[in-house]
Amino acid sequence: TRMEQLEEFQFLKEQINWRRERFEEKEFSLNLAQRIQGKIEDQAYIEELDSAFTVLKEENYPMQEILLKVTEEQREISRRNLAEPVQDSNGDAKEDKAEEAEEDDPSFDIYLRESARIMADWVQLLEQQRLQAASK
Repeated sequence: TRMEQLEEFQFLKEQINWRRERFEEKEFSLNLAQRIQGKIEDQAYIEELDSAFTVLKEENYPMQEILLKVTEEQREISRRNLAEPVQDSNGDAKEDKAEEAEEDDPSFDIYLRESARIMADWVQLLEQQRLQAASK
């Protein structure tokens, strides 16, 4: 029922179908103008999908990051290691250290959201079973 009713599943189904059609395409035009027009249409459709995904992301669950002390300690050690200059085989300092990537907000994960719903359904069913057993 959720797969038929929720917008995120409709989005996912549409995206899967579009990708499947592209994957199963066996014939391609040799006409350059037609190929370019096809690429333009594909790009426009991809942008539509991206816009729809952005709208869905606005409904993402609230999140609060929780770090364990050991994680904070490991991050600090990594930061110190990245700050130290690396030496090449001649003992000269190298300048091309990898920069620490900034973490973005977590992506909108349709599968994870449904997993949470399934877990909530399961907990409710267990509670109903417990109440029924207690009333007997």
